[in-house]
Amino acid sequence: NISSQKNMVYLVGDDSNKRTFVNNQNVLFFHVDDLSSKEADDFKHRFVNYSTNDQHFEMYCFLRVFYMKTLFEKTQDSRMFHTDSDCVILESVSNLFSESDAVTSYFIEKSTNKYHMVGSIHNALIDIHFCNKFIQLCFDVYGNRTKFHLIDEKIQWHQNTGMPGGICDMT
Repeated sequence: NISSQKNMVYLVGDDSNKRTFVNNQNVLFFHVDDLSSKEADDFKHRFVNYSTNDQHFEMYCFLRVFYMKTLFEKTQDSRMFHTDSDCVILESVSNLFSESDAVTSYFIEKSTNKYHMVGSIHNALIDIHFCNKFIQLCFDVYGNRTKFHLIDEKIQWHQNTGMPGGICDMT
């Protein structure tokens, strides 16, 4: 509700929350089942959980980008500001970014630990080009494995040190 005071909000959910904002004209609900695609289904079969976190949770973190791609196709928007459900936007996103701003803007954390490897779209301005690149990387890592070398050392580091975490959508 807070984010929708100054922004149109696309809420992606399921039957449990499809009626939550039915009286809010600035919230448009999209059922996750309507955002699935052949690419998303294919990825589900190829996904391997290289994290100490729950497999179902981790897979759906990756799948959010597949669903956003379909959302771009359905809405014909050129870019969107994506936030997790536990975040609020207090300002109009239109006031935060101009049309000339870089289309993809997201958080990358610098760390002295080379295995930290964090980039987050959980508060990010993205476009369909980003979604396509992310999806291609997913298939290059989990499908044809031509980019698996990018995560192999991190997987080994977590296994050897026993440190929680691993590979996620932010890696």
